[in-house]
Amino acid sequence: MIFQVITKVPPLTEGGNLAIPMVPLLEEIESMSEANDWKGKYKPVELGLAMLTLRQPVFKLGEIVITNSGDREAISPQRKASKWDVEVEEFDSIEDAVKRSQEITES
Repeated sequence: MIFQVITKVPPLTEGGNLAIPMVPLLEEIESMSEANDWKGKYKPVELGLAMLTLRQPVFKLGEIVITNSGDREAISPQRKASKWDVEVEEFDSIEDAVKRSQEITES
């Protein structure tokens, strides 16, 4: 495994590190309770003509990303830093990555 530390991100106004999160909008039709095994029931929200679109940063400054050999995040959501307008430094040990992350976030 390779430990990547995000060392530089673009300003939010440039958009090179912003994406629309893939989060389903659900309406609760039955609250979670012991009677339904704490699962509740939901249905998709039907959106009309107007829809609010929010973009949020994909990576945060100082974030440590554990990657596989293909430069893709080893666990979900399997982001790939090289796809975005961010800079990274790579480390072979988590200890070195944590040290570098702390240097970046404390400066």
